[in-house]
Formats: sequence, structure tokens, C-alpha cells
Amino acid sequence: MKLKAFSDKEYEFTKVKDAKGVEGFILRGFDSKKYYFRVYDKVNLDSNGRWTFIDYPIYHSDLDVKITGEAAFYHKKDGTAYLDHSPATLGMKKVEKFFEVTYDNKARSEGRVTVKAESEQDAVNKVKEKFKLSKVIIVKGI
Repeated sequence: MKLKAFSDKEYEFTKVKDAKGVEGFILRGFDSKKYYFRVYDKVNLDSNGRWTFIDYPIYHSDLDVKITGEAAFYHKKDGTAYLDHSPATLGMKKVEKFFEVTYDNKARSEGRVTVKAESEQDAVNKVKEKFKLSKVIIVKGI
């Protein structure tokens, strides 16, 4: 990340800097009630050779955000959607889904198979392909 060179402008009661194009991190405070925008200065290191940073409390009410990292994922649980770390980071395991598929083979009577698949449509496609079928009757998640 390369920081823009800022020129402070004085306004009544405050100095301002344009933040457009600045990259940083949104952090939740220890009290979980405040959020901060952390901007690292990778050029001016501290006395221990570490990057310095500024944490700006976020007062803005509707700030545009573009997620550029690969570690953010949307999650949905019990009807609530939220943004969190990746499933791997959180130690989550992928759930295997199975579907019971009933089909009509024309040459034989009805058949029923259990299929491991990502979705109902994936299960239908797998059964159609395996048994060379044009139609599947019922798909039920189990």
C-alpha cells in the first residue's frame, strides 16, 4: 500500500485531509461499540522498525467501501446475514448434502437413489447423467 501525500486544509474548528483512494482496515474497538479505520504508514517506521499507523474513529454515516482482500465472506445463519472471516479461518467444515431422487426410467418402473450433491439441481443432473434420463420426478433433501 502506498500512502498519498496529504496536504492539510484548514477549516473552521478543524484541519481536513482528502481520504479518497486511501487503503486501510476497518477495526472494531475493544468495547465493540466503536469502529476505526486504520491506515498504516509503510514508509515512516517507528524506532523498532515497525510500520506506524493511525486509527481514525469512524463518524461517517454512509461511507462507500470496497472489499479488496480475500479473507472476507458473507455468512447467513438463522435468517441473519453478516460479514466475517473465511470459513477456513473460523475452522468451519463444509457440510455434505444428500438428496433422495425418485425417477422414472421408462424401461423399468420408478427408481430411487440417494445422491451426494451441492444442490437439488446438481442432484437432478447427476441422476439424469448416470441413468441417461430426460426427466426426474422428485428431489428431496435428507
